Amino acid sequence: MSELFRRPTVFLVTLFVSAASCMLDYLFEGPSINGYLADSITAASLLATGLVAAFARGFTPIESLGYISLTFLSAFFLHILSDLASRGTVVTLSLAARGWIEISTSVLILTGILLTLRSSRTRLGPRLYNRATLGAELLVSLELFVVLISFFHGSPSPVPLAASFLKAITSLTSLLIVMQSSVEDTYMSLLRKYKDTQLALMNRINELRKARADRDKLEEYCKNLFDEFPAPLRRSGPDGKFAGYMAPYFDVTEIRKSESALKLTEYSLDNSCICTLWITSDGSFLNANKAACDLLGYSKDQLLQMKIWQIDETLVGDSWERQWHQLKSAGHMSLETSHKTNGGMIIPVEVHHNYLKYGDLECDLLFVHDITDRKRVEEEIRFLTFHDRLTGLYNRAYFEEELARLDTERQLPLSIVVGDVNGLRLINDTLGREVGNAHLVQIAQTIKQVCRKEDIVARWGGDEFAILLPKTGEKTAHEVCRRILEACKANSTGHLKLSIALGYGTKTDRSQSIHEILSTAESWMYRQKFLDRASYRNALISSLRQTLDAKTHETYEHTMRLEKLALMVGRAMNLSARELDDLALLAALHDIGKVGIPDHILNKPGELTPDEWEIMKTHAEIGHRIASSSPDLVHIAEAILSHHEKWDGSGYPRGLKGKEIPLIARILAVVDAYDAMINDRPHSAARSHEEALQELKRCAHTHFDPDLVDVFVKLMSTERIGDPPAGRTA
Repeated sequence: MSELFRRPTVFLVTLFVSAASCMLDYLFEGPSINGYLADSITAASLLATGLVAAFARGFTPIESLGYISLTFLSAFFLHILSDLASRGTVVTLSLAARGWIEISTSVLILTGILLTLRSSRTRLGPRLYNRATLGAELLVSLELFVVLISFFHGSPSPVPLAASFLKAITSLTSLLIVMQSSVEDTYMSLLRKYKDTQLALMNRINELRKARADRDKLEEYCKNLFDEFPAPLRRSGPDGKFAGYMAPYFDVTEIRKSESALKLTEYSLDNSCICTLWITSDGSFLNANKAACDLLGYSKDQLLQMKIWQIDETLVGDSWERQWHQLKSAGHMSLETSHKTNGGMIIPVEVHHNYLKYGDLECDLLFVHDITDRKRVEEEIRFLTFHDRLTGLYNRAYFEEELARLDTERQLPLSIVVGDVNGLRLINDTLGREVGNAHLVQIAQTIKQVCRKEDIVARWGGDEFAILLPKTGEKTAHEVCRRILEACKANSTGHLKLSIALGYGTKTDRSQSIHEILSTAESWMYRQKFLDRASYRNALISSLRQTLDAKTHETYEHTMRLEKLALMVGRAMNLSARELDDLALLAALHDIGKVGIPDHILNKPGELTPDEWEIMKTHAEIGHRIASSSPDLVHIAEAILSHHEKWDGSGYPRGLKGKEIPLIARILAVVDAYDAMINDRPHSAARSHEEALQELKRCAHTHFDPDLVDVFVKLMSTERIGDPPAGRTA
């Protein structure tokens, strides 16, 4: 079973043993089984929490676990003392003393919970941390409140049943929090396992080095022997003839194996992809593998002449000495820092320190990991957590947190400015979301350009912005709004003008609600938006008309010809003055929706493909949306949508037929077709006047209203508007 699964099992066993041992304390007679049940749960939870915290110190890098363990174990012993005193079997205490013991126990429990939450603050995030801290304080405060009420009312027991159950709930909660903080981070567990492997490797190296030292001692001993050996041997007797030599011999097989294993281990460590450094107690480099040299940009010889604080500036002065003594006490530790390379670049790193002692030599074995990519991802996540991806401004969540944080008397007067971009929906519907997004970014940059560095500028919603101005009065807030509007005018480029409606509110007294101030700012903003709505939309539509003229081959002369021809037919049909005005306006703006069609389709010289033609046909619907957004154009919106419908129902976009098509749209269809035929177009050459009239007659009853064709042909036979192109005859 893996280490990750063993640890929760140990925690559960610890809780079970703690509960069983604490239940023994309540086998004696007592006044309330419910009270004993709550006290048993409390005692078991406190003991288990203290043991879990003590056990987790071996693999979880939370420095305060020792204090957490001591806090909960102290609370456990005080709780047991209070229970024994309540029965009077072992200890007898006064009611006041028992009350103070109960209060001390609750304070210790709260202290342990707060220490645990504080150690996990980065992982929890500020919002969850604040909520958890507040919940723990409220729960313990409620339990102390019940105890104090019981105490002042002269109850024979300072701990009523309700307080006992509240303390049991608090103790169980503390156990869950400590277990969560201890075993949740699987990375640290795996890292611990990885470090254990590395330490085992170094221990093996130490064993092999010791074997080599033993071999050297043995060789030295043998040399001393060979000062006398080999000694010549002679036969006994008077002749004393030479008989041979006497010499010792040794089996060095194991020594040779140990030497080979040591060389292989040292080679593996030196060529490992893990950056490894050896630092002596005075901060000097003892050794460095190839990966470390590559990471730092130094040669091995250069590193051996340097000190650790030359690459880690946080260890300058007494910092290294303090860290060295801390490492000797702990044996190993992990931390994040930054190392300076030979080229001057700062690299964020994660360093795992291990204290090693080999004979008289003490050193710090460092395993260094480059965490540049991880830090970049963390920064991106942190940025996206509090920033809007499109504009780069703060998002609404961050703004609301800052609003709550700055809502203090010290920041008064506190002003809020809210803004709503004018016409963004119309721009999105006509020119596309890419143009709308670019427009939104321009306004965001303009607002940021005007505001101070300490001001909080946020994207409040889709087309809304909010600005938080600490220590800013109403007059200054009004001036900020004025400067934003002026900057929008100055930064407007092309046909689309930057426009935003602004409103502000100022909190001058602590008794005022910040949300009421925000509502006031929004009310002023919506009022301003209503007043500017008509003028801005008309200006925007005029800009869209200019954009259309720049995008297409249609000219001002074409618009004027259409207007004259359409009014001529309208008068012949006895249209009212209002209908004639609508007809003239339709002649000028019927193709306004083409601003939303891509240029490569709009001005393509040849025939359009089926897919391109489907895109082209959407200009009628785009034009309808533009006209519907303006009070001055809404009465011709239906005619704009229908100006490509045909008499027989084969037109688009709705397939209307006959008199279902608005009259002014039918008139425009006839005169637009005539003008298109007698003038050169990107995809067709001009026809003569007579040819154009014949084509209109041919398409009557199918494309065009036959009555309108008859009227138009009669008018054109008696009154010519414009000369046909030169060289063209019937």
